[in-house]
Amino acid sequence: MELLLDYKCEKFNIKKCIPYLLLFVVSLVGCLVSFYDGYPIGDDTNFHFANIYDIYTQLKEGGLSPISGYLASGYGVGKQLFYSPIAHLIPALLGVILEPFGVTLLGAFKISLFISVFMSSIFMYRFSMHISKGRYAISFLVGAFFALYPYRFFDAYCRIAYAEALAFWFMPLFFMGIYDLCHMKELNSKPFLEIILGGALLFLTHNLTAFYAFVFAIIYILFHIVNIYKNIKKNKMFILYSVISVIIMVGFMSVTMFQSLELMSKDYYNISVPERMWSNVEAVISRNLDAGNYSGFLNFPFLSGLGTTEATTTSLLFDLLFFVLASVIFVIVDVLLHRFKYIHLLSAVVVYSVLIFFLVSRIEVYMASVAFMVMYLVKDVFKYKENYETKIYQNLNFWATLILLVLVIYLIARQDLWKILPKIFLNIQFPWRLWAFVPMFLCILLSEISNYFNNKIYFSILSISCGLLIVFNMSYIEKRIAYDRNYESNDINSWCYEINDVYKTRGMSIGANLEYLPQIYYYNSDYKSKYANSLFSGIVYEVSWEIGKHPYKYNPVILEGKGNIEVLNKKAPIYEMNIKVTEDTLIQMPLFYYDGYEIEVKNLDNNETFNIDVLDVDSLISFELDEGNYFVKTKYVGTKVRKIAKSYQMASYYLLFIFLLADMAYGLYVYRKKLRA
Repeated sequence: MELLLDYKCEKFNIKKCIPYLLLFVVSLVGCLVSFYDGYPIGDDTNFHFANIYDIYTQLKEGGLSPISGYLASGYGVGKQLFYSPIAHLIPALLGVILEPFGVTLLGAFKISLFISVFMSSIFMYRFSMHISKGRYAISFLVGAFFALYPYRFFDAYCRIAYAEALAFWFMPLFFMGIYDLCHMKELNSKPFLEIILGGALLFLTHNLTAFYAFVFAIIYILFHIVNIYKNIKKNKMFILYSVISVIIMVGFMSVTMFQSLELMSKDYYNISVPERMWSNVEAVISRNLDAGNYSGFLNFPFLSGLGTTEATTTSLLFDLLFFVLASVIFVIVDVLLHRFKYIHLLSAVVVYSVLIFFLVSRIEVYMASVAFMVMYLVKDVFKYKENYETKIYQNLNFWATLILLVLVIYLIARQDLWKILPKIFLNIQFPWRLWAFVPMFLCILLSEISNYFNNKIYFSILSISCGLLIVFNMSYIEKRIAYDRNYESNDINSWCYEINDVYKTRGMSIGANLEYLPQIYYYNSDYKSKYANSLFSGIVYEVSWEIGKHPYKYNPVILEGKGNIEVLNKKAPIYEMNIKVTEDTLIQMPLFYYDGYEIEVKNLDNNETFNIDVLDVDSLISFELDEGNYFVKTKYVGTKVRKIAKSYQMASYYLLFIFLLADMAYGLYVYRKKLRA
């Protein structure tokens, strides 16, 4: 075994692959619930599954549009004008790619979740390697800690807040770039690339998580402003690299960022109403009271109410206690018998296995026990660099991260700061969403602390902690119980087995508050149309109560004037119609109003083609036609802001390529200059 581990290929050491292989296994353990048939149903299941299926269907039809032709009964909801696209695009794209291999869309959804866990653990592992000065074993444990942290899986398996769960993927990459930037010795492009890719992909996955990540990153940079200033004095190219990086990153995010800001600033859509969106100060601070229930750790009162002896508070506490006790005994036996080669590990494993077998019964504890032993044994693969430095209080990175961690926990638990923060911060809705940043800052601290303490003791504590995350994970035991009960009762309301078009017909498939629709489309709106035959009353009822049950129920109507409309094709945002007008008309479409629609008209009498103005009648796309015969086509081309943003986004791709080439040229110039010196 030792010969195998020490064998080196010409380009790499086989031993260095071990952390990656183990992180792969750890990620599988983290995604335990995904191995069940089907998937648990939670708060946001309908929303995410409906939108994934929508994009999946569009991809199979050969294109993507920010205006959905399937959601909201086909009336053209513009969810993609507001919402970050990657979370729904990735499983949909995987579904199309893997379909020939027999993988279902739900399977693709599970795979995308696993990939996010695995890749985030690798990014965290690499990040920890930077901080811990190359300690493989510690960095592996930090990566495992991040992969197994319960809040991510609570998002994925309980709340089904899929986009938030997927955002963990890019968070370590972004903060690794921030760290490398602040601790840079010589100018290089790597930190800037990490920030560009990590920040942009994080935003395009879940913009709210990204917003807070950017705020925390700015605070972190301010702690290291002296070092940043020194780098600027040393090399003025630092400023140029920084400016170009910001331009490129914003360019990557530009379409989603600019168009959503433009639409939200109009105060026209439900998403702009704080009371409706639970983003006013009263709503936000009220959520502090139950923040602990959403941490992802065991919720003892909730589990005790499931009516099974396995989930009582007493049994769960004893499982936790016995796991920690048995793990400590394992370490003690290993240390006491360490002089006896091989015997020390064999004895520790035997004693540990016996204790676990007789003391606990939960499958999660068995899994945690195996995980703990494997993680603990990693220390024998990599040699330790003992470090007894005791001046951690002089480490600025430690204090900066600790303050950020305290700030996050304070925001989760207390109401004070929310009352004085600018309104933009209140878009978080639920302060417990900040639990996502707790493992991020904890992992940075764990990596930093490893530089100042005896690694053998610290490694043992960290190994037990990683195993404890499995035992203490709310989603594991809750969803295992829910899965068993689903099989017994065949309850379709607690478990699902397929992502299909059923979800577009369910409530909240376009958002709990119909947030991406104009404000008058809400079940308690008192708006009344001035036109007796307006589509408004029928559509507002359908999207509020019977969403998706009657797709394309309504056709265009003539509100004023006379004529005849023959619909040739309809799938939002595109309607194609032959219209014969005998008296100047005002026509209303069954399409929600969004800026950026274009109406193309061909006069069939003289073959003249032209565009006409888009009107807003009852927040539905409308237009006027004079007497004549016409072919009319509606389509969404985007606002001027969207068009500019798309050009900016495309330019940013080219700029990144140029930036990399210029960086290579500059690096070669510096290298040759050093050789001459």
